[in-house]
Amino acid sequence: MAELPPRRWANDRQQADLNRIIAVVNDVLSGEEGVQGAQGYQGVQGAQGAQGYQGAQGAQGPTGVQGPVGPQGEPGPQGEGGSVGPQGPQGDIGAQGVQGAQGPQGAIGAQGSTGAQGPQGSQVLVVSGTPWTSTDWDGDSKTSTAIGTIDLSVKFGLPAGIKGVFIAFNTATTVAANDEKMVGFFPSSDQAPGGANWKGANGAWCQLGNGKFRAAHGYVPCDSNGDIYFATGTSGSDAFNIWVCILAYAV
Repeated sequence: MAELPPRRWANDRQQADLNRIIAVVNDVLSGEEGVQGAQGYQGVQGAQGAQGYQGAQGAQGPTGVQGPVGPQGEPGPQGEGGSVGPQGPQGDIGAQGVQGAQGPQGAIGAQGSTGAQGPQGSQVLVVSGTPWTSTDWDGDSKTSTAIGTIDLSVKFGLPAGIKGVFIAFNTATTVAANDEKMVGFFPSSDQAPGGANWKGANGAWCQLGNGKFRAAHGYVPCDSNGDIYFATGTSGSDAFNIWVCILAYAV
């Protein structure tokens, strides 16, 4: 053990004692074990050494470099939506309002007066320089089978729905049985001779004369279709001839 360097001790005696102790220790460490010496006197406790000087503070080390920013973490999963709260209780129904009183019934207005009747419309008479004729009624032989309605649009080329016609016709017969038999044109079958509405003059007609010409003319009202009715008092196959022309018609 090396001798301690000189230090500031309380007195020289303490220094001497310490050096002797160090020498003994060195002998022990380097030499044989000697005989244990006699117990020495207990040394006097040395005085406390003076406090050493405080060392100077070391310089502050350099500031470390800031490390790189770490990667951004992935977003966490979305939280589950909260459940819908329970429905609140239904409010009370309000009281029904009071019905208002019914107002009085209004008085009935006076009836308006009837308007005056308008004037009756006039018929227009259509006249042509050339009378309207038909190949079925230009001297053809007829018998009682010809009785019936004549379609004036088809046979004479007149407009449908006309109101009436001014007609002229001639007749002749050589059949004695036809003498004084009626031949004529009428508005309808029930207005011909023997019909329920026969008035004696509601048409144009004449009586046949055996071996003679007989003629007639007049105004004949039409039915709703613009047609007239042919009638004769002859019977069976007793024939006669007839020529017909229409001089004018009313619309």
